[in-house]
Amino acid sequence: MSTENQLPAALAEMTRAEVEAYLEKVGGVLGESDDVIAATVAGFAGGTARLLEFLTAGMALAFCPERAEGQTGLVEIHIVAPEGEIPVWLEVDLDECRTSATGSDPDTTVTVPLAVFVRIAFKRLSGADAYMDGLVQAAGDVVLATTLDDWFDPPDLAAAAAFERFGAL
Repeated sequence: MSTENQLPAALAEMTRAEVEAYLEKVGGVLGESDDVIAATVAGFAGGTARLLEFLTAGMALAFCPERAEGQTGLVEIHIVAPEGEIPVWLEVDLDECRTSATGSDPDTTVTVPLAVFVRIAFKRLSGADAYMDGLVQAAGDVVLATTLDDWFDPPDLAAAAAFERFGAL
């Protein structure tokens, strides 16, 4: 797991029960159609923006640097949602991962539909398979783009580790 010493602000605002409910509700629709996933996400307080804030904040906790095997990079992700394209920037260093809403000069740029992003985050689909199936577009360092998801634990494992490390949310 990441060596970060504090809980990301987006997660610190949530109770443990809220985190678990979020994970359960999203996890329960991953096998459904993209439209069902989008409708479920839209039904959350804060909708897509809140889900992406939750997932991207959790990426810092879910990052396993030993799996990255020394690879680093700046990734620009465009998540295509019903309300438009939402940019997420992911910076991976040797021992940690950070996310932000802005950045410049990425090593790779990924464009991914919301439902596909959620399935990849929850480990129901690999980034490589999504790319090979034409569900994800990547430019620049395609190897980085298609292996990135292997460097992270799924959200439920990351949340459990955060509960243990930081105490009850």
